[in-house]
Amino acid sequence: MMTSLARAGGARVLAGARPEDAGWCRAAGAAEVVDYRDPDLAGRLAALAPAGIDVYADTSSHLDLPAAVDLLADGGRIVLMAGADQRLTLPAGPLYTHDRDILGFVISLASTADLAEAAAVLNDRLAAGDLPVRVRVVWPLERAAEAHRAVERGERGRAVLRVAPAEPS
Repeated sequence: MMTSLARAGGARVLAGARPEDAGWCRAAGAAEVVDYRDPDLAGRLAALAPAGIDVYADTSSHLDLPAAVDLLADGGRIVLMAGADQRLTLPAGPLYTHDRDILGFVISLASTADLAEAAAVLNDRLAAGDLPVRVRVVWPLERAAEAHRAVERGERGRAVLRVAPAEPS
C-alpha cells in the first residue's frame, strides 16, 4: 500500500522485496525492485538513484543505518516504522553535514483527526480501485485474537477483520 500511495503522490519508488514479490511491487507502482537480501543492496540502490534517495522508508526491523544514511540525497530522510528492539549506531556526520533526518512513525500515536483523514484518503482510493491491496485472509471479528497471533507469527500478507453490519433496530 505504501508503494501505491507513494507512486500516486508522484514518487519514483524503489522497492526492496523478495524476488517472488517483485511482480506485485511493480504492479503496485514500483519503478524498480531489488532483492532486499542482496549483499550489495546499498550498491544496487545507489546505482538506481545516483542523486540519492529523498525518502527511505524502513519497515524491515533490519536497517543498516549507516548504509541507508549514505544513500540519502541532501535533505533526505529515513522514516522508521519497525525495529523497536534495534539499537543502532548513529552516523552523525553524514546526517548533519547533508541536512538529513531520521523520523520515527508509529500509527498508534497518530491523532484521531490524522487517522480519520488517512482513512478518508484510503477509502477513496480503494473505492476508485487504484490502490491494490493483497489480502491473505479475511477473519470474522470474533476471531480477532487468532488473527493477531497469525500476524505475530509473521505470516505474510494482509489479514483483514470483517465487521458485520449492525442489525437494523
